[in-house]
Amino acid sequence: MLIMSGLIFSGCARTTEQPTGLPTTTPTAAAVEGPDPVRARDAALVYVIGHYGEQAPWRNLIWLEEEITPEGLVGHEAYQYAAGDWVITISHPVVAPEAVVYSVVVANETTGFRWEGDVDAVGRVTGAPEGVVAARDAALAYLSERYGEEAPPPGLDWAEEFIPPEGWAPSGTYPYRAGDWVVWVYDAGVAEAYQVLAANETTGFQWEGEVDAGGHVTETTAPIGGQPVVGWYGHVVSLPADAQFDDYLALEPEGAGEIGLEGADAEIEAEIEGLRDKEEPEKYAHFWGTLTCDVLDYGGCQLVVTRLRSGRAIFDPDPVEGWEGQVFSVPGVAQFHDYFVLDGPFAVQYGIEGADEALMAQLEDFRDTSATIRIWGEIQCGIPDTMGCSIRVERCQLVSEESPPLGVHFESPAVGWYGRVVGLPAGARYDDYLHLLPEGAGDVGLTGTDAAIEAEIEGLRDSGTNAHFWGAIACGVPDHDGCQVTVSGIIPEGAGTYADPDPVEGWEGRYFFGAGLGEFDDCFILDFYGPFGVRYGIQGADEALQAALEELRNIDKYEGPIPDIRIWGEMQCGVPDVNGCQIIVDRLEELFSRP
Repeated sequence: MLIMSGLIFSGCARTTEQPTGLPTTTPTAAAVEGPDPVRARDAALVYVIGHYGEQAPWRNLIWLEEEITPEGLVGHEAYQYAAGDWVITISHPVVAPEAVVYSVVVANETTGFRWEGDVDAVGRVTGAPEGVVAARDAALAYLSERYGEEAPPPGLDWAEEFIPPEGWAPSGTYPYRAGDWVVWVYDAGVAEAYQVLAANETTGFQWEGEVDAGGHVTETTAPIGGQPVVGWYGHVVSLPADAQFDDYLALEPEGAGEIGLEGADAEIEAEIEGLRDKEEPEKYAHFWGTLTCDVLDYGGCQLVVTRLRSGRAIFDPDPVEGWEGQVFSVPGVAQFHDYFVLDGPFAVQYGIEGADEALMAQLEDFRDTSATIRIWGEIQCGIPDTMGCSIRVERCQLVSEESPPLGVHFESPAVGWYGRVVGLPAGARYDDYLHLLPEGAGDVGLTGTDAAIEAEIEGLRDSGTNAHFWGAIACGVPDHDGCQVTVSGIIPEGAGTYADPDPVEGWEGRYFFGAGLGEFDDCFILDFYGPFGVRYGIQGADEALQAALEELRNIDKYEGPIPDIRIWGEMQCGVPDVNGCQIIVDRLEELFSRP
């Protein structure tokens, strides 16, 4: 690129005015008929505008073209395009049209902005400066030599990304991704050194260093073996005496994962053993340590525990340094608002809030979407929030607008759920949601399994008509309040005949009786500890089962055990009972202990 600096000040041939016609398609190599510096200019502008936003030139500038190839220079051409304070300089060798690579410099002498990159014959842009790529390769060579199989293997196909700097600065961060590996190169806009970070999200390998202009690598942080674990929440389950391993950690919420456990010393190991198979309220604990997978332990992963918290102990906050994950609303009727799902082999959850109003607004923008973000701040455990921990975010950065969900955090069939469809404003992220009844039961996003169902949902929006819905619900997905019912069937209230009864196979919930049920005296609240308060009328299939249900009413609501039950039978909607549905119970199990 030093040649380019000299070419700016010498040579001239023709001068023309050209508007910026930014390209919308990329030609194929076969379609390239000759050198086209204007195409290279416009491709570079698209790249710079897309990456630098307001720092970049305006889209509709009129560019004054000048050929600046020095007299007597053979085999090379150079052009300059000027518009106000902006100057774009392009040079290229005289070679076969399909092989030409244009060197491009976009600069503004007033603001100090400067970008350098290459554009190939069909308009593909390589934006990272040569020094950035050289620093990446030097770091990779160092890691391969020093750490062998732990390091990124040679020959990976690295996909380049770019994170622009704040303000007017010739700098930026270049993440390179290949499989589970990511290499970050930070270009501070000076030639002295580049900061490099290499990490593998699966193995937990993480290394930091600096690469100077001569390619010399200095290690600043040695690799971390395994993933740090901070405040993971769950309970310890023992394994049978003849099993290969003795216990494991069952993460909360249910389904988040199971991990083998090992104490970092005898004292920690004794604490783990003391937590095995505990009953509530002493059942759950928070764990700190290092997670390593592909090892000989339960489920192939092992958490070496360095600290754990049970009971009322409170520790100082832990730092949060560049954690990646997604933000969702706590679904249904909940005490808390949002939670953060940590990216990694296990869908660990924490409560989350911004340190100020601006950060709160930023987190809300990412909530219930497919965006993956990176956060900095601190985390405090042992407080009332999701899984007993809360992250206070002091800095937030978008990693990707479209990422796969980091694990579904609640899923269940939706059988005869009762409510009404509410439309959202035209500018909202989603179009509607199901407002469950009775009031306070929760709200959930909706989608139809096909166009006909979707049309039925749209027809019910803001109609004031209640309906029963069948389908499947999942939470931790991009939709209203982080949950979505995929609807396979709808029957509006008063619309006619209902289908045959639905089977009830081991549904768990709470028997409820007393005030608040209108003309009815009892009901079944499905999955009482889950996110939604779905209610059904309930009736015994015979006198004995009806008597068993009625006997639950004798339990003292304030001092007695909580009447949680598991039931079997069938459920019929379109009948006069709570929410228009009734479960006929032909088998019942009590999930509580009587005094």
